[in-house]
Amino acid sequence: HLHDLLRNEYPKHNIVLLNYGQGGTNIEQGLFRLTNPTKYLNRDYPPLLHLQPDIIVIESFAYNHWAPELNDLNRQWQATINMLETIKKYSADTKIILLATISPNPIIFGDGVLNWSKDSKWNAAITTKAYLQNFINFADSSYLPLADAYHASLNKEGHGDRKYINSSDNLHPSEEGKQLISQKIFEVIKNNDLIK
Repeated sequence: HLHDLLRNEYPKHNIVLLNYGQGGTNIEQGLFRLTNPTKYLNRDYPPLLHLQPDIIVIESFAYNHWAPELNDLNRQWQATINMLETIKKYSADTKIILLATISPNPIIFGDGVLNWSKDSKWNAAITTKAYLQNFINFADSSYLPLADAYHASLNKEGHGDRKYINSSDNLHPSEEGKQLISQKIFEVIKNNDLIK
């Protein structure tokens, strides 16, 4: 979805998107991928910063969180700082976008794959939302552009709208969720003139 939006807006540019997301990994493992080779799903990935990308989108890693205690939220905050410092050190011209992904819904969280109890779903979803909000707070304090799919995905009860959530696992974005995320990233790129 993002590739199509960018190609239509910037037809004279050769748009290449690299997906360095790896399922079930936390933000510290994301930091590791910046400067170290990794293997995921039988595919080898060179260190991302060796490729000198023009733009890096850093997602919150909120769905692969630690505990809900303050020291763990601080750990997410510090890992994000470490990512920014690493990018500046190894690829100084790379522009950075922070991405807060879609909100979970505590009523259906993980149904279809995790099938947790009502309390477990609620606790996991609320913790995920705390990490998403923590990441948004970091973006506000760092003055970096934020692609905020989180707030845009909330329903009237303040939880993730089901239309944005994949109905097979109730964790990942649906096609509408992917479109929303792509639209938010695209708006940040366009509004901040990140592609000239």
